[in-house]
Amino acid sequence: MSEYVVEANQETIVWAMIEKVKALENLDEILAVDGIDGLILGTSDLSQSLGVPGRGQDAKVTEAYNRFVSVCSKAGMPMGAVVRPWETVQQHIDAGVTILLSASFGLFAGAAKNYVAQFKKKSN
Repeated sequence: MSEYVVEANQETIVWAMIEKVKALENLDEILAVDGIDGLILGTSDLSQSLGVPGRGQDAKVTEAYNRFVSVCSKAGMPMGAVVRPWETVQQHIDAGVTILLSASFGLFAGAAKNYVAQFKKKSN
């Protein structure tokens, strides 16, 4: 068991979620915490903290995203983000994001819409 614990501790990664304005304001301090391997920006929760709940395309959220990317890039910290329906994976990759998350309901909804569209084409 002791060998497992040593190996598990060496192989475990820690990613901190940045979802509040206060966390964004303190990125430099968070980046300095020993043991954090990467940061993920949670734009949905962040939009609430910014006072624009559910408006992920709002300029405040975009500005916060750009600041997050800039600070993490300068520090050489791996970063992640959630891909929203109005975004493309490529725009995150171009920004330097290395971990991309997606909500399963968004994937299922997209697949369902595609299925229905194909069915409608065949029934016409």
